[in-house]
Amino acid sequence: MRRYWKKRLDLGIAGSMVDFGDELPEDAVLADGRRGDEMHNFYAYDYHRQFAAAFEERRGDDYVLFARADSAGDQRWITHFAGDHRTNFTGLQSAMTGALHLSSCGFSIWSTELGGFFGLPDPKVYSHWVEFSTFSPLMRMHGTEPREPWAYGEEALAHYKVYADVRMRLVDYLHRQAAESHRTGLPMMRPMALAFPDQPELATIDDQYLLGTDLLVAPVLDEGDSRRVTFTRGQWTNFWTGEVVEGGQTKTVAAPLGRIPVYGRAGVRLDAFTGTR
Repeated sequence: MRRYWKKRLDLGIAGSMVDFGDELPEDAVLADGRRGDEMHNFYAYDYHRQFAAAFEERRGDDYVLFARADSAGDQRWITHFAGDHRTNFTGLQSAMTGALHLSSCGFSIWSTELGGFFGLPDPKVYSHWVEFSTFSPLMRMHGTEPREPWAYGEEALAHYKVYADVRMRLVDYLHRQAAESHRTGLPMMRPMALAFPDQPELATIDDQYLLGTDLLVAPVLDEGDSRRVTFTRGQWTNFWTGEVVEGGQTKTVAAPLGRIPVYGRAGVRLDAFTGTR
């Protein structure tokens, strides 16, 4: 594998998608004598460990790898992405559900395939997926068809420009949260039950999450222009408008295209993020 990657690393490649690693014939025999059926749930760990070792030898800690497969402890070597979702609202819902499950298992640095994988999503689906990806640990486009925003019309392109700016403003915040996640093991994308373990009534909420320590995110996962958001105790500030919401309640909020419901802990709003990195 090192020989295969030598030319690319010589050119200065600083990262890669590392696909596969999730299929192993049951009757395969590995170099150390273990069989495929024995290694089924752990093969991805060694697969990714080898990639990480090759990049670390050449680049120290200055590289990024992201993969579809995973196994227990695999987050030590690589970041992950959700693979091959449908290009519709069902796919978007599945991506978020998978993200929260993976986060609950201690996997922090994650992304979806923005827009889904197979075919072309509807421009509205694509734009809502942009919103969700903006407020995810990683933001990445990939699919069988073009995923660049200009492929989805002028409105989708204008929408993307707004969220690309928001994403850049969040860079410092996301960097701090990633470092904190590395230090403590808490994932960046935190299901409500994990983020607020002292409030067991939140355990059944599976369509909103805390991004890092301060941002409550409630993605739009259907055709609607409003959705219900549960606010935990304390005060929350509308990320876009600065409106203050008292916690301890569930309420229906406006969610038109372009305004994903995001709330910061008391006083935290868009103006607080400068994106200076």
